[in-house]
Amino acid sequence: MRFRSYLYHVLLWNAKRLCGIQVKKTPPTLNLDSLLYRLVWNVKRVCGVRNRGPHPVVWRELPCRTYVPPPEWQQSLDDSQRARLKIVLKELEVLARIYTYIPEKIAIKEWQELIKMDSVRERFQHLNFIRMKERLKAKDLNDKMSKKRGDSVKEQTNIALPLCSTSAEDQEEKQEEKKLSEEVVDIEEADSENPYKLSCRRTWNKQVQEGDRYLTSLRLDDTPKVAIDCRFLGQHSRRGLNLTMVQLHILISMNSCRKEPWPVFLTNFDEANSDISEFKQSKLKLLDGRQSLKADLTILMPNKRIVDRVREPGIENHASRVVAEQEGLQCRKLPLDQYLEWQSGNKMLTLTAVLAILQDVYDLKGDWRCALLKNIPVRNLRKPDESNQTVKRRNQEKIVHQKEVLRVLTENSPPDIIVQKVLE
Repeated sequence: MRFRSYLYHVLLWNAKRLCGIQVKKTPPTLNLDSLLYRLVWNVKRVCGVRNRGPHPVVWRELPCRTYVPPPEWQQSLDDSQRARLKIVLKELEVLARIYTYIPEKIAIKEWQELIKMDSVRERFQHLNFIRMKERLKAKDLNDKMSKKRGDSVKEQTNIALPLCSTSAEDQEEKQEEKKLSEEVVDIEEADSENPYKLSCRRTWNKQVQEGDRYLTSLRLDDTPKVAIDCRFLGQHSRRGLNLTMVQLHILISMNSCRKEPWPVFLTNFDEANSDISEFKQSKLKLLDGRQSLKADLTILMPNKRIVDRVREPGIENHASRVVAEQEGLQCRKLPLDQYLEWQSGNKMLTLTAVLAILQDVYDLKGDWRCALLKNIPVRNLRKPDESNQTVKRRNQEKIVHQKEVLRVLTENSPPDIIVQKVLE
C-alpha cells in the first residue's frame, strides 16, 4: 500500500508539472525506513552517487550495542525510578537496532540524567551528546598519542645526527641558556618536583586576582551592571536547563577574566526548585548582590527572536517584552539590521554573545559595527551560496535521518513514555 501511494503521488506530481501547475521543487519521497527507498539508496551508493539522500533507517535483528546499568546502582533506586529505568532500557534496545550513533558506555551519572528526563526527544538528544563527547575525547587522545610519537621520532633523529664542531657563537648561546635556566625562584624549584602542586598554585593565584578585580569593580561603581532574569528557568526541560546553566557559567567566567569586569546579578533565581538547585551546585557559582537595580535596568527586547538559544515551547517568544511591561522597564533592540546584513541562519544569539557585544560597545566608545562584526558568527554574514554546499547537504541529511530515527523510536516506545517527575 505504501508503494502504491507513493507511485500515485509521483504520477500526480509529474502530471501537474506537465500541465503547468505550480508544484514543489522536488517530488514526494518515501519514508527512510521503506523497502523501496533502501533499494534506491543502495543502488546510488554502489554507483558512486554522492548526493544519494539521507541514510535509510534499517531495523537490525541484533542490536549494535547492549547496555546494562550497574546492579549496585539499580538497587539504590526507588520504585518510580526503576519504572523510568525500565522505559529507558526499552528505548535503548530499540535505538540500538536502528541507529549507530550511540554511546559505547553510559556512566552512572548519565543514567541518572536519563531517568530524570520526561520525553523521548530529550533522551535521544542527550544520548547523541554523550556520543559526541566520546568522539571528541577519542580525538584528543589520538592527537596526544600522535604528538608523543612525533616527539619520540624527533629525539631519535636528533640522536642519530653526527657530532660536529660547534662555533664560538653557538657555545655562547648555550652558556646564556644555562645561566637563564639556573636563575629560578626557590618556590618554583620546590614545586618543580610536584607539577600538580605548581598548577594548583597558579590556578589559585589566578582566581584570587579575578576575585580582586571583581570586588574592585563593585566598589568603584564605574562600569555598567548586568542583571539576568532567571524567572523562566523553572519552565525549561532538564536538557534546556543544563544548557542554560552552562551558558551562565561561561558568561560569568568570561566576565571575570576581563581587566574591568562588570557586576553580574542573577534575579528571580528559584533555588527551591530541585533541578535548578542541582545544576547550580554542579555548574554555577552564584554571584549574589543586594543592590537594587530596577531604576537603571534596560531589558533587551527580542528582535526576531534575538534571545538565548535555549528556547522551550512553554515560554513566550517575546518574553523580554512581557517582563519589561510587568516590571515597568524600558525595552531596547540590538541594532543588527542597522549595522549588518544578515545573510543566513536565524537571528538568535547566546547570552555570552549578547554580553560580549555590550561590553565591546562600551569599550569601543559606541562602535556598534565593530562590536557586532567581532561577536556575530561569520556563517550568519555569509550568503547561502558562499557556504560549502557539500557540508550543508550532509548536515541536512543528518537532521532528516535523526528525525526519522526519532519517529521510529517514538512509535516503538512504551505508551507510558511520559511520566510524572520523580523529584517535585
